[in-house]
Order: sequence, then structure tokens, then C-alpha cells
Amino acid sequence: MVQKISELLRSQQQATLRLLCSQEMREKEQGGFVGELDLLFQTALCDFLPSLVDCKIVSEEIKCAWPPTSNFWIIDPWDGTDNTGMLSFNFGTMGALVEMGEIYLSWIYLPIREQVFGDGFFFAIHGRGAFQKTPIGLKPLRVSSSRDFGRANVCLEGESKKLPTFPFAERLRSSVRNRNGWSMAVSFTCLVSGVYAYVPVDAVVSFSNGPWDNLPGILFTEEAGGKVTDFYGRPWSLENCSSLIFSNGLLHDEILRLNCPNMRQSAQQNPGLL
Repeated sequence: MVQKISELLRSQQQATLRLLCSQEMREKEQGGFVGELDLLFQTALCDFLPSLVDCKIVSEEIKCAWPPTSNFWIIDPWDGTDNTGMLSFNFGTMGALVEMGEIYLSWIYLPIREQVFGDGFFFAIHGRGAFQKTPIGLKPLRVSSSRDFGRANVCLEGESKKLPTFPFAERLRSSVRNRNGWSMAVSFTCLVSGVYAYVPVDAVVSFSNGPWDNLPGILFTEEAGGKVTDFYGRPWSLENCSSLIFSNGLLHDEILRLNCPNMRQSAQQNPGLL
């Protein structure tokens, strides 16, 4: 199944490169943009995925009641459309297969990385790990082993205009090195490749994003040895997947303390917890 998804995405490479410089885009009523690349990958995936597992497809561009009551594919056909319009290379396509409320398979495809290095396809399978497909074989993915919160690198993902309205985001910005304005696809691949990076991404914090933004990264993070919860340490679920913390696990509680006064107070009263 993974091989077939990889082949489909790679088959769109030439069309992708052509449209990067010439695609038409329009602004959506609810904000953000949609372009020809969104429609290219949505059409390709919606036509192809039912041949692998015949079930409902949920997409950023195909609205439906949430959560679905049966098995489904969920896709973000083109994550980072605004970046593409600004001629930034921080974009990709990603998706997941959800069966009985659990994420069975996830993938992320970064076309520019594929063009330059030949290793732009990433996938995770429940219980089997997370991997990057490279020219010399599969590379197992693993989150960073950083325990130093003061030197942590955190990606903040969400609508840029709204991020300053979240006190949690402001506390993160004043406490750790942070980045904003990438895409979920790029941020997730950096997080789950952390063990290989000299300057790793140690966490991704997602503020009020859609399920197509977050669900693919959940399986990647967990299979790469990390941890995912909401902003209060509660487990994610299909009903609770909008605002999430994805981390290497070792720094997770430190991040939670910035949002949870009770945890901060407990840590101050018991310094050994810090």
C-alpha cells in the first residue's frame, strides 16, 4: 500500500514543478488560499485511494460532519498553499488512513526534497515504525533525545494572525527557540527526524488546526518515539484533535507546564520535578 501511494505522488512530480511557477490561486471565503496544486493532488488522491481501501475520503477542501462514523481516509492535498504563493518551499502533501478510530497509516510527501535529494516520501504504520524512503533504502525515523528545555526548538503551527491571541503561544515564544510559518508537513518531518539533526525540532505545537493538519502527524510522532496530547495532557481522540502538542516525549511535561498553572505551581513546590 505504501509503495503504491509513493508511486502515485511521484507520478505528479513534473506537473508539480510546472505549476509551482504558474498556478492560479484564489482566496477562500474563510481565509487562506486554494490553488491548482491543491486541486491536482486532491483529484489524484480521491481517484486513487479507494482502490487501496474503499472508504470515505475527508479533505480540507471536502467538508463533512466530524468525526466520521466509519473508516476513512483523511488528506491535506497541499499543506502550505500560502507558502507556495510566496514562492517558499515549505509545503507538502499528507494524509492518513483511520480505521475504528485509530490511525493505521500516515504519509507525508515533500516534492522539493524529492526533487533535490530523492528522499521526500515519509510514512508511518501503526506498530511498525516511521520511515523515510531514500535512494539507498528505508531510513528509520526517531525523535530527538534532547532534555534541555532551555535549548529546545519548537515549531508553532496555526493561523499567524491568531497565534498572538493565545497566551500559551506567547509563553512558548518567551521560553524556547521557536519557528512559525513553515507547514505542518515540514514541521512533522523535522520533528520525527530529530535524532539525525544537529539542530533538531523537539516539539510541534498546533493551535486550532483542522484534523487533516494534525492526524497524519500523530502516528508519525508516536511511531518515532514521541508523545502527543492536548494542551492539558489529555489523550488525543477524533473529538479532541484540534490543539495538540507533539514532542520528543522528554520535554513534554515542561511544555505542558507553560499552559497549566497547576502543573507550574506543583513544579515550583517540588523542585525535583523540574
